[in-house]
Order: sequence, then C-alpha cells, then structure tokens
Amino acid sequence: MAGSINYHLAGLLDSIDQLFEKYNSFLQENDYGTKYELGNAQMFVIEGMDKVREVIEKNRKRKLAKHKNSQITVL
Repeated sequence: MAGSINYHLAGLLDSIDQLFEKYNSFLQENDYGTKYELGNAQMFVIEGMDKVREVIEKNRKRKLAKHKNSQITVL
C-alpha cells in the first residue's frame, strides 16, 4: 500500500512542478513578471524524491518479474 501511495505522490509532485513551469513561462511570455513584479514561482523541494522514484521503479520491475515467474510456474 505504501508503494502505491509513493507512486501517486511522485506523480502528483511531477504534475505540480510542470504547472509551475507553465505558469512561469506564461508570466515571461506576457511580460507579467516585470509588470507586476512577480518572481519565478517555484515548487517546494522535497529532498529524496529521486531516491523515491528509484525505489518505485525497482519495485515495479520486481513485481513484473514476479508476476511473469508465477505465470510460468502455473503452466
């Protein structure tokens, strides 16, 4: 269950980061940043997210391999 939560959390944080990038691009393209004295919006940094993504990927591969092995033994 915790792995699933971590997977969804990582996806959510990636989505938020992409929204910040789009927002900053919009401000720059329309010159709103200088007009309204807005700086670049940045998402808070979560330390260790790279490690979380690595663990999620390793677990996903392990589960896929385990699923494939269980199919072979059933035959």
